[in-house]
Amino acid sequence: PMPPPSAYLRACDEYVKLRTGEFYALRASVLYAALLNDMQKYDMVAMASFRAAQFTDEIVRALLLEQASMAYLRMERPHTRRSAASLLQAASQYEACGQKHLALRCYTCAANFYKTRCTSLYDHALFKMAFLVHNSGRIDEALCYLLPLLQGSLPPIDLSLIPISAPTRPYYISDDI
Repeated sequence: PMPPPSAYLRACDEYVKLRTGEFYALRASVLYAALLNDMQKYDMVAMASFRAAQFTDEIVRALLLEQASMAYLRMERPHTRRSAASLLQAASQYEACGQKHLALRCYTCAANFYKTRCTSLYDHALFKMAFLVHNSGRIDEALCYLLPLLQGSLPPIDLSLIPISAPTRPYYISDDI
């Protein structure tokens, strides 16, 4: 990894000396993440983004969670599961502040990851995508997201593997109580 440019470090030092404004911690975290991104320390970028996301509003939190997701994918050995999980969190934050298009984009990326994993998170992403699209008035597109849910995306459960113990005596509710 290349060392960061000296002008960038000087700018960070000048900013640290100011310590004014209500977004000081957020700004410092974003500068720190940018510095680490230049140094190709993507695991620390993700950690800094998650920490900064804890004390911001929904839209900035969603952006920081998306930044963490991208950092997970840029690692030497990409952490795709963590990336998809942070995309689900970002989509939830976008949805909370009314950014339906951005939420749909995050849910779509997460659904693409979970599609081959046979997990209920794929169903969750499909449901949320159908809900967002339906609220936008595009009912045909919403039905396209709902069809896999109706058909069932999870593999069938083999009931012979589940131990079922039958009750020895039937339980009835008594009228005497």
